[in-house]
Amino acid sequence: MKPAAAVSGAESSLRLAFVLALTISMAAAATLYQSNVSETPSESRRGNGSGDGQTQVVDEQRGTPTPLPTPRPRSQAVITAPEESADDPSSESPPLPSLGRYIYSVVGTEQGSFLGGGSRGYPSEMTMTVNRSTDDPSIRLRPDEVVFDLNFSTNHTESEVVAYRKDGIHFTSESWSISFGGTSFVNDGTYTPPMLQIPIPLDEGVEHTGTSRVEDPAGNESRTEEWTVEVQGPERIFALGVELDTWMVRIERRTRSGSQPVTRSRTYWLSPERSIWVKWQETTNISQGSGLTRSSYVSDYTATLDRIEPL
Repeated sequence: MKPAAAVSGAESSLRLAFVLALTISMAAAATLYQSNVSETPSESRRGNGSGDGQTQVVDEQRGTPTPLPTPRPRSQAVITAPEESADDPSSESPPLPSLGRYIYSVVGTEQGSFLGGGSRGYPSEMTMTVNRSTDDPSIRLRPDEVVFDLNFSTNHTESEVVAYRKDGIHFTSESWSISFGGTSFVNDGTYTPPMLQIPIPLDEGVEHTGTSRVEDPAGNESRTEEWTVEVQGPERIFALGVELDTWMVRIERRTRSGSQPVTRSRTYWLSPERSIWVKWQETTNISQGSGLTRSSYVSDYTATLDRIEPL
């Protein structure tokens, strides 16, 4: 049997070890509790969601999960313009003008010689209808073409099929019907290649020349025209009741061969904003017939856009 003093010392050592172990366990539990209660609701109640790709947060008052949007990954693709259209201003066709009735104020005269000749002033207004239809069954409009129908009076009408393409604005066909008494001056021709009116891009001083064959509705060549187009530069003018920024472009035309010699000079003031000329000045000389029956027509006028009416 061990002495009483030895037993008492062993029991004291066991009690001390037990107290130390209990103290350490309580301290660890307190630390864990402290950590849990200090977390925010968003951090402590975050879950994996309901399988719909969204994160959920428990509403503290209602105890229901509230979906949070999952952030979308940033795209690594960058949208850029095609290299051609970014560097080349002529890589896209100009927009078509708005359809409607363009009312121009007109100042000028026209005159004819031989039978029923004489001189007359133009009516004060002319309507140019911009539309997508034509009475000529032989003409099928392309998506980049519109029709300009010009109505000066019952004795003078014109029509132009105008194409808006990457290299410029062209006439693909043109017709006119002008009467002085018993004399009529009539034209109905398709241009091959199309006749340039406004080049693109617009650079001051640039000049373009070309030759177009004029074919009647039956496909027969009626004449050949030579033309020169020159960009004269930007100019601010008064039209539509306001001052507008325009580009001034001049085209000179003359018949090289054919039975109906035509000389026509036209100066455009093009509004790039509206894709149409808001003013033009024109001088025309037409001759037809032969010998004693030859007749001629001369016209000189200026047209300035006054207003636009919807169709």
